[in-house]
Amino acid sequence: MFFEILAIMAPVVLIAGLGAVWTQRGRDFDTTLVTNIVYYFGAPALVFSTLSVIEFDAALGRFALAAVASFVGFAVLGAPILLALKMPVRTYLSTLMFPNMGNMGLPICLFAFGEAGLVLAVIYFSVAAVAHYTIGVWLLSGETTPTRLLKTPLVYAAGAALIFQGFGTTPPDWLANTASLMGGMTIPLLLL
Repeated sequence: MFFEILAIMAPVVLIAGLGAVWTQRGRDFDTTLVTNIVYYFGAPALVFSTLSVIEFDAALGRFALAAVASFVGFAVLGAPILLALKMPVRTYLSTLMFPNMGNMGLPICLFAFGEAGLVLAVIYFSVAAVAHYTIGVWLLSGETTPTRLLKTPLVYAAGAALIFQGFGTTPPDWLANTASLMGGMTIPLLLL
């Protein structure tokens, strides 16, 4: 059992540790650049390459609805607690509703449950990202326009994948290979 857990956790801890050692030694690490690469290219490519080739079924649809239900549940539980503690709901509710599960959640799901685990994690991640950039932004800013959502590359990647799914086709090899290669950099970059 120990070695199974080690096989799951060691890659996550080691890659994150490499990033920590790198910065502690005073080496340059442009977090803005890495964040932008992941946000604009890596995460959308990972979402597209995963969602465009899986075989959607009712179980995956129920899982996506369960993700939505979990966000609603966290809001229903979190808002009264924040009010009781006299903490600003607008400031803190979105952090209670939408977890930051990309950095460690995606690789742990991959190593613990294989490709099937990554598929579920990417679905949850995609639903969370769309909800965060709509409801989360609205909570934090009070802005109800879809502008932020329309500027989110992950939404377009998920939409493109769903188009292929809707037509019952797979992306052409050149597109699938490009997205897979680019999506492959996402998890290590998130951990670093």
